[in-house]
Amino acid sequence: MDARYAYVVGLVVALAAAARWRALRRDSPIDPHPTQLPIPPPPTGVYAPNAHLHKLHRLADGALPNPEDLVVSRDGRFLYAACSDGWIKQIHLSSGHVRNWTLVPGSGRPLGLALGLHGEVLACEPSLGLLNITEGKVTTLSDDVCGMKFKFADALDVSREDGSIYFTDASTKFGYGASNLDVLEGRPNGRLLKYDPSTGTTTVLATGLHFPNGVAVSKDNSFLVVCETSKVRCGRLWLKGSQKGKLETFIDNLPGYPDNIHRTERGTFWIGLVSGRSLLMETVMSFPFVKHLFATPQGMKFLDVAYSRMAKVLEVSDQGEPLRYMEDPNGKAIGFVTCALEHKNHLYLGGLASDFVGRLSLEQI
Repeated sequence: MDARYAYVVGLVVALAAAARWRALRRDSPIDPHPTQLPIPPPPTGVYAPNAHLHKLHRLADGALPNPEDLVVSRDGRFLYAACSDGWIKQIHLSSGHVRNWTLVPGSGRPLGLALGLHGEVLACEPSLGLLNITEGKVTTLSDDVCGMKFKFADALDVSREDGSIYFTDASTKFGYGASNLDVLEGRPNGRLLKYDPSTGTTTVLATGLHFPNGVAVSKDNSFLVVCETSKVRCGRLWLKGSQKGKLETFIDNLPGYPDNIHRTERGTFWIGLVSGRSLLMETVMSFPFVKHLFATPQGMKFLDVAYSRMAKVLEVSDQGEPLRYMEDPNGKAIGFVTCALEHKNHLYLGGLASDFVGRLSLEQI
């Protein structure tokens, strides 16, 4: 009797679990693919642990909600910040004074920023697309390609030769509010685009990218670098020469998840690494059924705290070699850094968990 009872109980439990699993898959918002990442690089050499970001100073403290990206005005007097309240805010670099400069329409959330060929501010807003912004005025340059509206216009940069604008549509499936679902799904839903200001047309340069994020054109305009956040790597797309149109690996197996990227006057690149890496979490993410569990509201809350609040930035050469690595290992000074922008021997940092811009003197490092 006991054996039969145990059998019946086991059968009921198994059937209930199977039914729960089918319901979970049916209701899941994602079609998960195993995420296979290399083992994180060892914390040695360039990647040796440090606390360099503890030395930063807060600029405009309390006045800049979640500054995703930054750009310096052509005359070098002002810093513009893309904030989560919809405003692009202007910061006077000498005085630190902040003012609301231009509001993105509707419930817009400006993300990537860049300067146009003539010094105008350009921005990406996930659903509005590619925007040209002057004080108090926002003009849409592009909001679709091949008749397909953007879901997640993210980051951009501009060719200094002809003003062409290169930008990413991070996901053709998920919008800004569901970015974690795209990364969790692990499928190449993103693409890289080009806007030609002379014709007003937008073309697709590359598809099949894993949450393409930051973009930066090289100093000689021969290639661009695009960050693939969910693959912890950056690719190089050649814009000139015999390899024009070829997309190849620029740097792989980064010590964090890359977000925005900015070129320096020297021709190197600063990459903001929005979070650290966890070998345990990355191992778990190789199992699609676990991803279904994380795609629930409860699972998403867990993911929000699973990745550490630490901050990381990395400078790489124009050949993709790591040069300088700086971090705040416990998020004491700043966390979840999305961008690092160098200007006059200072590094300016924006992030998703800050209400200020971090300013770090590179002479002190």
